[in-house]
Amino acid sequence: MPTPYPPRIAPARGIVLLAVLALVTALAGLLSPLTAQQTAVTGLVRDDVGNPLPGATVRLEGEDGRTSVGDADGAFRFVGVAPGEYTLSATYLGYSAASATVTVMAGATSTAVLVMQPAPLEVEGITTYGELTRGQAQALNAQKNSPNLKYVISEELFDLYPDINAAETVQRLPGVSIARDQGEGRFVQVRGLGEQFNSLTVNGVRLPSIGRGSERAVELDIVPSSMVEEISVTKALRPDMDGDALGGTVDMVYKRPGSEPFLHLDLGGGLNDQQSEIDSWGQGIVSVSGNAGTRFADDRLGILVAGSYHDTERGSLFESWRYVEDEGGELSRHRTTDYDVGRKNMGLLSSLDLQYSDTGELTFAVNWQHYLEDEIRRLAIYNIGPLTEQRFTGNRVREQDMLFAQVAGDQQFGRARLEFQGSWSQGEEDWPDITEFRWTRSNPMLAGLSDAEIDDLGAMSTFNGVDAPLTLDYAYFYPTSVESGQQSAGADLTVLAGGSGNSSFKVGGRFTSADRTYLFSSVRSTPTDPSTFTIEGGTFGLPEVKFDDPEIGQLGLSSPLTPADPRTNASSYEAEERTLAGYLMNTTDWSDRFTTMVGVRVERTSHDYLQFSTGNEGEGSYTSVLPSAHGIVRLDPNSQVRFAVSRGLSRPSFRSLVPVDVVDEEDLEISRGNPELEPTTAWSFDLMFERYGNQLGFLSGGLFYKKLQDPIAGGSYTESVGGTQYTVFQPLNGGSATVYGFEVAAYQRLSALGLPLFRHLALNANYTWNHSEADFGSEREREYPLPNSPEHTGNLSLIYENPNAGFTTVVAGNYRSYMWEKFEGGQLHNDIWTGSEFHLDVSMRKDWTRGLSTYLQLNNLTNESDREIQGEPSESFSRIHERESYSWWATLGVRVTR
Repeated sequence: MPTPYPPRIAPARGIVLLAVLALVTALAGLLSPLTAQQTAVTGLVRDDVGNPLPGATVRLEGEDGRTSVGDADGAFRFVGVAPGEYTLSATYLGYSAASATVTVMAGATSTAVLVMQPAPLEVEGITTYGELTRGQAQALNAQKNSPNLKYVISEELFDLYPDINAAETVQRLPGVSIARDQGEGRFVQVRGLGEQFNSLTVNGVRLPSIGRGSERAVELDIVPSSMVEEISVTKALRPDMDGDALGGTVDMVYKRPGSEPFLHLDLGGGLNDQQSEIDSWGQGIVSVSGNAGTRFADDRLGILVAGSYHDTERGSLFESWRYVEDEGGELSRHRTTDYDVGRKNMGLLSSLDLQYSDTGELTFAVNWQHYLEDEIRRLAIYNIGPLTEQRFTGNRVREQDMLFAQVAGDQQFGRARLEFQGSWSQGEEDWPDITEFRWTRSNPMLAGLSDAEIDDLGAMSTFNGVDAPLTLDYAYFYPTSVESGQQSAGADLTVLAGGSGNSSFKVGGRFTSADRTYLFSSVRSTPTDPSTFTIEGGTFGLPEVKFDDPEIGQLGLSSPLTPADPRTNASSYEAEERTLAGYLMNTTDWSDRFTTMVGVRVERTSHDYLQFSTGNEGEGSYTSVLPSAHGIVRLDPNSQVRFAVSRGLSRPSFRSLVPVDVVDEEDLEISRGNPELEPTTAWSFDLMFERYGNQLGFLSGGLFYKKLQDPIAGGSYTESVGGTQYTVFQPLNGGSATVYGFEVAAYQRLSALGLPLFRHLALNANYTWNHSEADFGSEREREYPLPNSPEHTGNLSLIYENPNAGFTTVVAGNYRSYMWEKFEGGQLHNDIWTGSEFHLDVSMRKDWTRGLSTYLQLNNLTNESDREIQGEPSESFSRIHERESYSWWATLGVRVTR
């Protein structure tokens, strides 16, 4: 029996969560004196149809001319205002200025609503203002008024791109690159730091990772873009943000109810072009999504429901090459794999907001996502040295489920503001029936083949003169499951300081508990008579056959495909991590031109781990002090310079911390976890210039530098066990790394040129140059770049939007240079690099009448593939290592908006 998990964890979590809720209650009690009636001016900023304009800048003319930046609902507030008559003025990029007069009475709150009109540009009498402009205006205002460095992309803009999931949307932002699987975006890298160094949050709360190999990184292909209304990438941490994000934080804001009732439906279908030789499941694409919202109770209660379904059948071709171990070695093996992949992604979202008073609001969100992948893998291996041919058939199903729930509140207490949230998320990835079969035969015809002839061998290749069938070697079944959960609760209190309220102090805390259970088991069975089930050359046997299908009984296996309890496997483990964080920060507007935000965050992390098979337990803890300072210098109303210094961390993966000993008696090796690992930390320095144009243009350029300490790398040493020397492989802290570079970004409506030819065009472009150097310790003779750290990334999009004709087109190119991936042997020419990629996508939309529109989306028109290169690609000795080809795909659809 495995040792049970320590029972102290669950009570500890409950005690801390109760303590956080008690703290919120206590803060409300302490703040009750501040709820007494005070002289104040409050209001809302709306557009011409009643939608809120978040992030609008409102100035209270007279007195000291102070300003207030509106919140997500367009609400603003001034407190401690002397009685008298004032003029309120609001400014917002892309809108004409608005003003209103308000009379302030002693001890009373005065309210006003500022309605702003779009500021269209007309060229020869043609208006160039459309839905894209509205969304871009909101995104740029949020970006401009943010106290720290971040980039924002709105639903109106990313909805024009042919992106299925959130990863593909985020790649359009500066300094962001993605890793793909079967052509679809999955993981996000920011400024040269891999997915394990970045944080993915939803409504400001981090999601758990449920992938069996992703550990800390979250697979973004489970999140459809249709559920999201805004995505931002924060590259300089604030004290009130989780510190576990060295590269950046990608935050997705789920859709919320609008100010007016609405209905949106989307139905699409399409075709995947195939690179593979075998097509079992077709090439179709089906995409359905919709959302609807309305308001009740005098608009104080808003409700939204949304759903999505995406089904794609895709075929791809995966090839790999292995060489004789020298710089100019000949081919020793060629593998070619034909994939049939079916993927279904479905989700539901419910969102609610309740304005229970003029100064208080509650929001609720519940999201369920389900991802199902069914795959047939047909693999042919041609071994040149031993002159053997092997064929595999692999059948597997992968299921992912994620459930996320959140409640958040916002309450104003005179000069103080209390925000609180609690969230719960639970995810599971299950591989219930991974079943593989292998057949082998001698193939003397492989002798004497040239490299070119070997390279031409495919999954269906046959050989004249080789008549012997392939005999069954084994059947292999290895089910795997991962369960990950996370619960968090926190509160933030902001208090305006001084009579003018131009300075504020913010204090808060958050408790987060995360858990992960990994279960793995396997069984391999050989036939008593290999000739019982044979296949011919150029064919594959048992497609779609799983471990419990009747066909298994016909193989004459020596033992049933019944694996042992996964808790007896050395790889299975259970883990829990708890983080208690607190921070204090100050934001001060020293003048209209200069703002600072400084503070410090302290995080206490503790973890407990259990290896099921041995009962080995491990625990550890560490405290991280994370100061940061941000500043904005406004050169004029539309130009500013940002600077930031911040410190962040990256926690070790769960697996690396588990006290696991996996012993290989044949090779005399031990793979061991390390519960004493410390997190990787980094100091980050940013300097950025931003210019916002009157016609919603945007230009930025800046420098960044990061210094990483204690990066985690694999170490090895010898250890005597029972008088026998074993080589122990264990992750260890050590070494250092630096990342530095620059990035530029521009968004410009070409109508600003005043030329009729360009009146409907916009240009969206960005480029990042990144350089990284890592010292992996004395075992490596030279410095390397960090893994998955491209030197060049860039986007270039040409957008045509003609609202008068109801026609929009986007042509989007995305480039990422090659990047170092991993060590492979001790020689430079054996290191593995990921090849460069350039993807060209096109989207077209035609708006007809009464909210009806049609669209066409074309993806990967360059037929780009995923490639691994052995040896640095710029060197003459580099050669192809692996390649996955999946071709282009197209979707045609119709949308209805009411």
